[in-house]
Amino acid sequence: MSVATVSAPFDEMLVGGIPRSTHRALFTTLEELGPEGLAERARQRDSYLDRHGITFTLGERERPLPMDLVPRIITPTEWQSIEAGVIQRLRTLELFLADVYGEGQVLHDHVIPRTLVTSSTHFHRQAWGLKPVNNVRIHVSGIDLIRDEHGIFRVLEDNLRNPSGVSYVLENRRTLAHVLPEVFAKHRVRSINEYPERLL
Repeated sequence: MSVATVSAPFDEMLVGGIPRSTHRALFTTLEELGPEGLAERARQRDSYLDRHGITFTLGERERPLPMDLVPRIITPTEWQSIEAGVIQRLRTLELFLADVYGEGQVLHDHVIPRTLVTSSTHFHRQAWGLKPVNNVRIHVSGIDLIRDEHGIFRVLEDNLRNPSGVSYVLENRRTLAHVLPEVFAKHRVRSINEYPERLL
């Protein structure tokens, strides 16, 4: 019998107890706030979310959107890698959908079992043979990312049907800017305000 070992999670902020160069300003801000200050900001966050109706339903109860007070810092280099990977992934998914609803080569070659696709509740036989004018089937996607134990970004899941998390991104940013304005003042935070317009 073998026992699986679990690796320690990647610490995005510290290396050997010392802040990474990308996180020094954030670390200093959090240190200055201290535990009581962070607890107060958490109360402000919850109040802000409640006042603005930013909730999610768990069972029968509506709760404030769970949101970490500590923002995730993604460097420009990391973002370039993420962007390239997501673009490649979406191109691959588009090609897969074009094939499944077209020639079906991936099914004929048994790369994927036919029944796995055709028995899915998300497979629509009536769409077989349809070719979008612009060859785009995926108009909006939400790709959930995590870091592995080595700090490498990995895809947790693809949300192609109804990526509701997209709206949470916007609200998360607004809430953090309201609750932790000093963090935004000390970092060059890339704006996401144009996102809704870019969807159109």
